[in-house]
Amino acid sequence: MFKSKEIVFNGKAFKNTWYTTHDMEIKGIDGLISLPMLYDTEFIIDYTTKEIVFPKEKLSGKKVVDIQLSTNADQSLDITTYINVNDIKINVLLDSGAGNDSFWLSERLMNTLNIKKEGLQLIEKKSEFNPAITNKFYKGSVNTVSNSFAKVDKPNVFFVEGLIYEGKTSINWLGKKLGFNLKEKKIYILD
Repeated sequence: MFKSKEIVFNGKAFKNTWYTTHDMEIKGIDGLISLPMLYDTEFIIDYTTKEIVFPKEKLSGKKVVDIQLSTNADQSLDITTYINVNDIKINVLLDSGAGNDSFWLSERLMNTLNIKKEGLQLIEKKSEFNPAITNKFYKGSVNTVSNSFAKVDKPNVFFVEGLIYEGKTSINWLGKKLGFNLKEKKIYILD
């Protein structure tokens, strides 16, 4: 962990910002942006233009998703929200770096969703963080993943052994243009 006197991101200066760096190559990821740095700043992720924008006016709209924030020693910040998988309400980590249409569910949900391992494809992958660990993923699908404003029919999902969350999803399925107000714990679906 390092503390920078100033980081300039997208034309905006952030003072006394904590950050960390880790040299790794993961296909499709150019870098990570620290959410704590953006806590006091509304921002928009625009999937159409592939940009992060700081809006000039306060975010507003009718399509608003409530989120929860979790922190670890005030150094990291994660966003979670409630979604429905089939008709089961679960809390998932929202991961903007997961790629598009990524749906990971805890293997523990398989019984609740009445899904049998025997009908799924087993994929074993070495951990990107610790190659001595092999993770088990069971590839399949569910009927729907949804919230009040978005729905994905028959998405491919991975049931992950040992996943510490009920689920983890990408955010692109929520909308093409998403506004974030972390302080007020809201995501605005703008498009």
